[in-house]
Amino acid sequence: MVVVFNFVGFMSTNWIMFSVSRFFIGFGAGDFISVQHCILSEIMLAKWRPWITGFPSWPIQVCALAFISWLIKDWRYIQLFCCLLGIPFLFTWFIIPESFRWFVAHDRLADAKNIIERWAKMNRKPVPELDNIMVCDDSETKESEKKYTFIHLFKSKALTKITLLLAINWLALGMVFYAITFGIQALSGNIYLNLFLFSLAGIPTKVVALWLQNRLGRRISNVLCFILVAASGFIVGVVQSIDASNKEILTNVFSIIASVGINTAWGPVQTMTIEVYPTVVRNIGMGSMNVMARVGAIVGPQLVYLNAHVPGLMYYVCGVIGVLCILSQLCLPETKDSNLYDKFKVSKDSS
Repeated sequence: MVVVFNFVGFMSTNWIMFSVSRFFIGFGAGDFISVQHCILSEIMLAKWRPWITGFPSWPIQVCALAFISWLIKDWRYIQLFCCLLGIPFLFTWFIIPESFRWFVAHDRLADAKNIIERWAKMNRKPVPELDNIMVCDDSETKESEKKYTFIHLFKSKALTKITLLLAINWLALGMVFYAITFGIQALSGNIYLNLFLFSLAGIPTKVVALWLQNRLGRRISNVLCFILVAASGFIVGVVQSIDASNKEILTNVFSIIASVGINTAWGPVQTMTIEVYPTVVRNIGMGSMNVMARVGAIVGPQLVYLNAHVPGLMYYVCGVIGVLCILSQLCLPETKDSNLYDKFKVSKDSS
């Protein structure tokens, strides 16, 4: 979908056709984002899961996009570039297997065993003992276990609390990220350079966040990120509300700090979301939370518009959102070094 509709965007003859193409690009990208971290995390040890969600792939890619956009400048050929860039990755279909945890969760043990044996062969390792890995739980009706929906994210009071608190965090990720990103055009300086610098600043901090997640845990890492967002948001809000000296410099600097905070928060929040849900609804949970982030992404650019009429308003909102996320994180469970659970019954017993 991303490849096809980037090409449709390239061929657009009016803004309606272009808007429709962007809608389906977002649809395809949303599907991909919901799956990619789940499938990787389900085969990784706990200490490596932060690398799946926290590796600074996004800021690296945005830095590259800013540079390519500066070279190309024509939006039409930027669309074509994105289309051609996606084609080679279609062939990963023949390389990447299904998650063996997904097979185990749905009692397809033979398929799971085949994948593990394939990996062992590729790595020239003996096949591990699978009796403790692949346990078929017959205590629940298999047919009912295979039908999971969004409703199952509210299966218990504990899950309902987790889902609602995570939703606040994901809404904030989308809202603050896109508010600041779209607000870049209102900052002083070259838009391509500003986009590059904003993304570049997120690379080292994401690397630090990887260390923090395994050292201090997912929850404290998130709290630190949202403290940056809240503090920077309030500072920029005050600076823009008054006639401060060096107003443009202060706005740019603390906007970058807020951007660093929200960019870094994506990793720990995603890791926590993956670890807190069992395999049978993990992808549903990630997808649902991504929906909340996209709702935030719709609201974020509107804050930029309001900020043009009420200077500082956007950053005050970002500051308040940061505080709400800090409070919600303090009510969420720590998932550092936790096992991934495949079914609700196991997760419930462990809690």
